[in-house]
Amino acid sequence: MKKIIVSILLVNIIIVLTGCDLISEIFKTNEINASEIFDQEESGYYVYFYKDDCQYCDMVSEVIAHLERDGVSIYKVNLSKNKNKLIGRAYEGVDAEGSNNKYKVTGVSTYEELYISIAPTIILIEYNNDAQEKQAKYVAGGTKEILDIFSN
Repeated sequence: MKKIIVSILLVNIIIVLTGCDLISEIFKTNEINASEIFDQEESGYYVYFYKDDCQYCDMVSEVIAHLERDGVSIYKVNLSKNKNKLIGRAYEGVDAEGSNNKYKVTGVSTYEELYISIAPTIILIEYNNDAQEKQAKYVAGGTKEILDIFSN
């Protein structure tokens, strides 16, 4: 009896670990560095910011995967990576935006100007014909806001 329980437990662990690896690999598609945010070929696309070991990011990962399955172009930036940490900061200016008034996103055209105060966050990058450049627009920050906007 003990061997059967141990065997079932081991099989379940293998299935869970294999499934997690598969989901993790699928989720890493379209992963870019912060310096590449404005360099993608499309004229309009979303950028999703997340961190490793972020329970709130995990809560919205299925929404992100669903949007991708529906053909929405989403690039992902891991704010836990050293080369991406520059933009993972709070903004204190009078023109701050977002759910916590700590973002600087809308109208920004270079990654160095972005202030992404929390993960998870989603922004939109679109080509602005008047400015003749791609610019960012704040969409949603934090689990509740992302789920409210994208869960239909």
